[in-house]
Amino acid sequence: MSAPSNDGLRLTIRSWVCYSGAVALIITAVAARDPIPLFGALVLLFAPIGSLVTAPAAAGPVQVFWAESGSAGIVNIAGSIEVPNTLDSRDLEVVLPCPAELVERSPLAISFGPGSVRFRAEWEARSPALLNLPVPRVLWRDALGLAERPIDVEGTELVIERYAPEVDRLGGMRLQRTIAMPGETRSKAIGEAGEFYGVRPARPGDPWRRTNWHASARSGSRYVNEFSLERTGDVLLYLDARPSSLGPKIDHELFGISRATAIGMARGFLRENVRVGLAVFGEFVRTVPLGAGRSQRARLREALLAAHVSPIAPPAERGTIGLRRAITPGITTILISPLADEAAALLIVHLRRRGYPTIVLSPSPIAAQLVGFPSRPEDRGLVERIVRVYRRQQIARAWREAPVVDWTEFWSLARFTGFLEHGMDARRHA
Repeated sequence: MSAPSNDGLRLTIRSWVCYSGAVALIITAVAARDPIPLFGALVLLFAPIGSLVTAPAAAGPVQVFWAESGSAGIVNIAGSIEVPNTLDSRDLEVVLPCPAELVERSPLAISFGPGSVRFRAEWEARSPALLNLPVPRVLWRDALGLAERPIDVEGTELVIERYAPEVDRLGGMRLQRTIAMPGETRSKAIGEAGEFYGVRPARPGDPWRRTNWHASARSGSRYVNEFSLERTGDVLLYLDARPSSLGPKIDHELFGISRATAIGMARGFLRENVRVGLAVFGEFVRTVPLGAGRSQRARLREALLAAHVSPIAPPAERGTIGLRRAITPGITTILISPLADEAAALLIVHLRRRGYPTIVLSPSPIAAQLVGFPSRPEDRGLVERIVRVYRRQQIARAWREAPVVDWTEFWSLARFTGFLEHGMDARRHA
């Protein structure tokens, strides 16, 4: 509880505790007919008012400079807040709550310096995550914590991306030629066959015979030649964002994993100049047309950050109506769906009928479903066997239409990359 004022200055809950104590002292003084408690009541009454009077005038905004680091599921946030001369950095409080998708490993660490406040947070992602982290809130508080005022903060939001490391291998895979006229799309490919494309900074594993010594000498770092081959470079990432019988909590958790995996896949493909498109099927289908380059990755990330589980579950055929207007049929389609209901399997049928060859990556909901079940080993074992048998039946129905990867370990995409290595003939290698 707080008492806001016109300029943003407000009393904290400690002030209301002081007022409550003052009232109690006044009642005690009247009941005992003793004036001594009144002196304590006056102190408690005027302390919050004194904090408001001595508060500094509203200062200009503070600037925050921060960045995130870490690998796999580790998320480390470090930054500093530049404080103007009108404020004392020791009177400021930084508020940076841990997002619901992450787990706090250690409390927020704050250190004060002349004209700046430094902060550091250590979080952990238990599963792949894609989230937008707003700038921290900054509050001014007096020494007793009786009054506070929010301070305007200038800074950019952070986007946290955590996904399986195997996505870095996706760009180097030869996709099956599925377009109607082979050769209409030109993209970079690893190898020395074909026409010279350009030079790029060297990466681990590049052979020394491809080194461009002239470019390396001019830049001071190693550059290698890159050649182009005519091959299909189109991929459609299709996310099923409809609600299912799993419930809102599990739907939200699995869709968050799907979003993070989709941006990771896009990064892997776009790194080799493969054209990538996106479709998110909620109440309607929202698409991002095929494109390549850094601008396309930014568009895909923006669309995925804005995507969420739809409150309405439309029929499966709506997921393909209008898709041809934005995405050319015939390209390799990666459907990310938990396949929780029969309607999800029907979506595969409609995609293939519309001319989109589909590979399904299905995040398994079993681990989330078992949370809260009986803790006794015999009861939990029985429930787990029933859930797994039902899951196998769902996967088997979907396999009649398209190859399916039952994704149980969310930090590994080894099985899925194996499917792509065999192309659309993955059925024969499963």
